Amino acid sequence: MGALLLTCLVLLALQWRIELHWGTPGKASTPSDAPAAPQDVQNSNAGVVAPAAADAPMAKLLDRILRESEKIGTVTNDPKQVERDLNEWAEKLSAQDVQDLRQLIFEGGHSGDEVALSLDLLGRRPLDAEAANILTDYVLLGPSVETTEKSTFQLLALDGLIDHSLASRDPANLRRVQKESSDALLARRAGQALGALRGQNPTPAETDQKVLGELLEKTNR
Repeated sequence: MGALLLTCLVLLALQWRIELHWGTPGKASTPSDAPAAPQDVQNSNAGVVAPAAADAPMAKLLDRILRESEKIGTVTNDPKQVERDLNEWAEKLSAQDVQDLRQLIFEGGHSGDEVALSLDLLGRRPLDAEAANILTDYVLLGPSVETTEKSTFQLLALDGLIDHSLASRDPANLRRVQKESSDALLARRAGQALGALRGQNPTPAETDQKVLGELLEKTNR
């Protein structure tokens, strides 16, 4: 039973990554899922930020996250274009944007799409030490407000951290997760990633894809 639960949790996290990267036709963020935007904050594409933005520094970034998460799920049908768009966006994030993303993912009260996309963006900055620190903290602490999606989002954060560690060849953050996490699944995946970093075994993502492929093969029989 424990092995089955572990597999389900891993595949749930993988599903989030697939939905972000490949899109989910027909699925959009509903108005009830997302916090209402300030009435006097205009679309950031217009290049105008109204006074409310001064009271809410994240308003512009949050507005784009809301728009992009909906576009990825309903409008963009080209997976490669989605990857290019997200990579370009992540590359252009300022130091303040990164800190705003930290606030967004930790404070609670945001929709699952917003949190997942924010974690994904941080994971696309593989040589950004601050992004790696934020992901590490999130893996170990989770959001300040308990949610039913906490474990899933911590897995997403760990996947981004693994990408960081593999790109930088720096095992320090993974070792911290393996040592300090009270979650056996997170600690185990961090340990597997450390093994992959040493060339001893596949990465967790490679193992996930293999497990998913085997399940799909059994389903199609």
